[in-house]
Amino acid sequence: MKNINLKIYFPNKGQAMISILLVLALAIIFITTAAVIYLTETDFSFNSRKSNEIYYNAEAGLENAILQILRQPSYSGETLTFDDSSVTISVGSGPGPNQETITASGKSNSNKFIRNLKAIVEINNRIVNLISWRENE
Repeated sequence: MKNINLKIYFPNKGQAMISILLVLALAIIFITTAAVIYLTETDFSFNSRKSNEIYYNAEAGLENAILQILRQPSYSGETLTFDDSSVTISVGSGPGPNQETITASGKSNSNKFIRNLKAIVEINNRIVNLISWRENE
């Protein structure tokens, strides 16, 4: 018997490797894009939640100030401290008679988030009439 040595010629040698590398590169791009989108959305969600928390703290400060004015007409303001934020309340005379202007500035301890609210109330015989309540930008 004679040994026959056959050589098979593959003209597209390495084509499978290029295909695998291309698919791998596309997968890496897809995974990186998904990770960036996830991190961006997580950061946005945290910032939105924290900003809302500061807003509601400032709102609580305004409500506290109205209550304090009813209890003590000479109330001029205070600073309320929360876990990682604070609200500075100031009370001044309003634009009209028997009116008070109340401002509440809520801010995070890092000063990254600041929300300012302003209310004008009229007080007659220990009855509070809300004239305006808005957020200052």
